[in-house]
Amino acid sequence: AERIRVCYTSIDPEVWKPDTEIRQAVRDELELDTQAPVILYAGRICPQKQPKVFAQTLLGLVKRTPPVVALVAGDGPDFTWLQTFIRRQRLEQHVRLLGAVSRQRMQQLMAASDVFFLPSQWEGIALSVYEAMACGLPVVGADVGGQRELVTPVCGTLISPGAEASEVERYIEELARLIQDPSARQAMGRAGRQRIGEGFQLDQMAERMEAVITEATQLRQSQPRPQPGPGLGLACASQAVEYGRLSQLTDSLWQEREAVRSASSHAYQPEYQAGRASWSVSAYFTLRRIFLPYYRAGGGRDKVRLQPVKTWLKRVLLREGG
Repeated sequence: AERIRVCYTSIDPEVWKPDTEIRQAVRDELELDTQAPVILYAGRICPQKQPKVFAQTLLGLVKRTPPVVALVAGDGPDFTWLQTFIRRQRLEQHVRLLGAVSRQRMQQLMAASDVFFLPSQWEGIALSVYEAMACGLPVVGADVGGQRELVTPVCGTLISPGAEASEVERYIEELARLIQDPSARQAMGRAGRQRIGEGFQLDQMAERMEAVITEATQLRQSQPRPQPGPGLGLACASQAVEYGRLSQLTDSLWQEREAVRSASSHAYQPEYQAGRASWSVSAYFTLRRIFLPYYRAGGGRDKVRLQPVKTWLKRVLLREGG
């Protein structure tokens, strides 16, 4: 531990900064009321960024502070779900779904916004949080990874992970507080930009990296450590490969779980309500989870022979094609 050093990602506050002219121009373009509080939710629209938490938070927030508008900048596998949720909940006047945007456009959107909201399931420290703070936006986000090393209480609020309903309620409370108190959010925004300027600028990162490399070189000469042999290197590489495979499998299983949830609440909803299809959908994904590794490992002729069985189970249990 005594020979480990931390070097933070940093940002150029001369590029990412508040701009009143751009703010007004973007608000005019998006037909936003000059006085309406604007929340920016930016990132890949995928489970990591918890679009469902964002959507439920916005729904609750609109009931408490009706003038609020949210800008959604990003695209991803859950974009269609979010689009459908907004339509079904009649939130169109409170949301602008902008899709994937360029770096320059993101700068403009941050200039036009009042609060940056990022309820991620996990992060290191999100680069978008650096950008938002440099642009003078208070941050409301998740207390995960190293976020608290950047976002202090004077420039934002981080919410500890928990049950989805609990997270949503806490996000609603904090966002409502900032929306209803312009002076508080402006003070947080100024504090965030000051924090970036004092410790997270690009030139500071470069100086820090140079200093760390110099120190490492000196330690290599003054306090050398034993060199690992080829055997240890091979063992570490093999372990890294296995960790990669486990990570892919875990992601696959997680996606299947989300598919089951989605099926239960959307695609198969009428049958679920009648109590007819819940067992079959669950059975399909349970069998798929159990046999998928063998199916993938089969390859060649074995995989060809198994394909009809897989297709038949899918058709019967998920009622595809009839």
